[in-house]
Amino acid sequence: DPCKWDPEISTGIPGQVECSITEDPNKSADEGTVVELEAESSNVMLYAMGGIITFMLAAILVAMLARQASRKKMMRERALERKAEEQFMDEEERREQWINYYVSNGEFDKARELGWVDPASLPAWKQHEIQQEQALQASIPTMLDLD
Repeated sequence: DPCKWDPEISTGIPGQVECSITEDPNKSADEGTVVELEAESSNVMLYAMGGIITFMLAAILVAMLARQASRKKMMRERALERKAEEQFMDEEERREQWINYYVSNGEFDKARELGWVDPASLPAWKQHEIQQEQALQASIPTMLDLD
């Protein structure tokens, strides 16, 4: 049918036959804007999709920055913890040195204030364990003995 809206012309080649009715006679004036509305809604959809994608990328970026910040914070906390532990170990080492100094000079009261326990006041089984531990430590060769 060369003229789909003209009922009088039913034969011929489209484009060569002249149709008197070229548009749908039942079409209202509002239907012409449907194409425009579809174009506008597709543009709105494109903008909405672009906004959503931008928001998602921003959220990913914020998550990555938060993760990096938490790692930095954890590393700082670990460094502080190591530093505090080193200070405690240094303090403990100094305390042991002072105890040894006081014991070697016979100042047992000052050594007891720092936490020293007189081996003579220990039970016999504890003294035996300490002697065994000392013998074991003495039997372990040092690096100089291995040469």
